[in-house]
Amino acid sequence: MKFSTSSIFAVLALLAVAAKAEPDVITLSGSGTTNPSKCFWKIMDHFRERCRTPLWMSYRAIGSGNGIKEFIGVNNTGDFTYKSYNDFGAGDIPIPSAQYNALKLASPDTTIYHLPFVMGAISIFHSIPNVPDGPLGLNLTSCTLARIFSRKIKNWDDTEILVRNPGLLKALGGKKLPIKVAHRQNGSSSTASITQYLNEGCPTEWPESSVGKLIKWDAETTGVEGSGQMTTAIRDNDGAIGYLDAGHGHSENLVEIELENKNGKFLSSKYAMMNGGISAAAESLPADLDLSMDFDNINYLNKPGDYTWPIVAMSYIYVRKDLNDVTSDIHTQALLKAFLLAIYDKNIISECDEYGFTRIPDSVRNKGIDVINGLELAATAPTFIFEDASTKLYDGQDNFVISRKIRRYNDVVRGTQEADVQDLIKRATQTESTVSALDSAVTRMTGQPISVVAPTGRVFTDDDYNKLMAALVLGTISFCLWILVFFVFAAKRLCGL
Repeated sequence: MKFSTSSIFAVLALLAVAAKAEPDVITLSGSGTTNPSKCFWKIMDHFRERCRTPLWMSYRAIGSGNGIKEFIGVNNTGDFTYKSYNDFGAGDIPIPSAQYNALKLASPDTTIYHLPFVMGAISIFHSIPNVPDGPLGLNLTSCTLARIFSRKIKNWDDTEILVRNPGLLKALGGKKLPIKVAHRQNGSSSTASITQYLNEGCPTEWPESSVGKLIKWDAETTGVEGSGQMTTAIRDNDGAIGYLDAGHGHSENLVEIELENKNGKFLSSKYAMMNGGISAAAESLPADLDLSMDFDNINYLNKPGDYTWPIVAMSYIYVRKDLNDVTSDIHTQALLKAFLLAIYDKNIISECDEYGFTRIPDSVRNKGIDVINGLELAATAPTFIFEDASTKLYDGQDNFVISRKIRRYNDVVRGTQEADVQDLIKRATQTESTVSALDSAVTRMTGQPISVVAPTGRVFTDDDYNKLMAALVLGTISFCLWILVFFVFAAKRLCGL
């Protein structure tokens, strides 16, 4: 059968119109690690609020291991067909070599990418009463932590802990406080990072057989799901210890343990971040990095540097090169590409700084952008564009535009609230600096920091500090009022009133 030239052009024109037509709803779904989930949700919310076409974007925070399984998709539509359950996966660990190689063996033409997009610290937190954050708090080596997590050390007054933390005995008040270990379950990237850190730092106490995202823990430990349950397990149980991404732990006001890095320096993840110690871990990446290769042997643990944090995780998005293998929906293909480009936009990803993440080096970012631009979409798939500060007259009214010119009232309110929160955080930081300076001054004069023990020997708590500050404020107000009364009285006498 022969087709005329005019017939072919007519078909192409119809396809073009169909691509530009506004669909009822465009959907996109991903799943994986809990660590950057707030970042994903925030960006997805902005997409929904700033597009005139209805978008339904979702991300299930189910852990890195489960996200990898859904992305690889073994037996999704038959025996070892490897079709993804999700449009994209995400994790803080690379896809294991066994799963990567099995997919390549079953489908040699399939190309999958690891797209690094943020870096974050995995940290260890505790809930020992009256023990503060910072250098005056708890300092532990990898070997001591290995013995704690393996239940060889069961109480906080253990000699090994007290040798490095002599002030802890007074904080405990002579009580034998049991250590309650909480750990993640169901294939967590945080578990993979923590166990590898323990093995590399103290192989005699934490063997290689106990390294991985899902390991066998002592029966006396408590398993939890997700960062939320880990937070609850630590906060609600005196003497508990557990691990999660540092940004989440700090936002929940958990008390962090100072860890020893490769250079033998004890520091917190906050201090490391302030001094570039998170991004420093990425300096070990090879210059010829290929984002389609097997990443299983790449890690960011125990890298050298005085300020380098010892447990750094890279967050990846897992995506297939040919999006037709993921979905036949041309609009979902286009939305996925737009979402990935947004993740790599410096202005957009900066909105996730508040969650404690560090942006990737430009050299890695540029490789990711090249990969995203090279993804294979259907020929009829539309292209989303972004309207930022500069108005895109006429084009900005298209169906496939993410525009900062489009706002929702709730978005405006949220922006105001976020500004207020940032102002409060700034004030709190200034207060902490003032307290720290006062603490240092008292330490120099008395040899005893007030944040640990008051002169009476009683533990000086945050509640004590708040009461002291309240008393100072009230005293100042009272003094000012008496001065005002004095001047009013003097003015009346001088004026003969």
